[in-house]
Amino acid sequence: MSKHYKSDYLWRAVVAVVYAILCVLFFSPLDAPVKLAYPVGWLAVVSLCCGGASPLLVLALTLSTVGDVCGALGLLLPQIGAFGAAQVCYLVALARHCNLVGTPPKRIIGAAALPLTLLLIALTAIVPKVEGGVFVAAITLYALLIGTMVFLAGLHSKWVVRVGAVCFMLSDFVLAISLFVSPLPHVAYLPLYFIGQVLLWWGLVGRAQKGTTKLQK
Repeated sequence: MSKHYKSDYLWRAVVAVVYAILCVLFFSPLDAPVKLAYPVGWLAVVSLCCGGASPLLVLALTLSTVGDVCGALGLLLPQIGAFGAAQVCYLVALARHCNLVGTPPKRIIGAAALPLTLLLIALTAIVPKVEGGVFVAAITLYALLIGTMVFLAGLHSKWVVRVGAVCFMLSDFVLAISLFVSPLPHVAYLPLYFIGQVLLWWGLVGRAQKGTTKLQK
């Protein structure tokens, strides 16, 4: 491993440590305004200021931060809208590195299995409990977007991207249960969300990739 890539790895590790501290801060009794948004906001700021991230990744993280702020303020519909836009950024970024034509059918089926399963459960067991046509439409569209993102991530070469996407979708699945079926504590879904975001960031960012968004193993 060259010094350049060692430096890149160390940079990401330092960013991830700070991210973990901010995640712990959220679960601490310390009172801070919209502290839910601090971890992903940190990733967005670092990616924008330090380079190595594609515009789509920066935008996905920024929109996720907006979604976190809306969530902290109890603004559910704007939260869904912000995260839906973030999922579009993620799935477009991932689609650029997918070759469905050259991918073996078994791998495509494997990548689709989990998101399809969660989508079917959500659409049949959770969405019918949602009140209000606007919310039903927004949540259904969001479920389709994140399902597509997880499918495309399942075709990615990096395991951190695949695991991160799955954690993200699982966190939203549990959150939907908490919102519309039976209330659950934050610890039931937020750790999955925090893990999912940082793994996606780790897999999609790289300061060694100057001037390009090409992903490398």
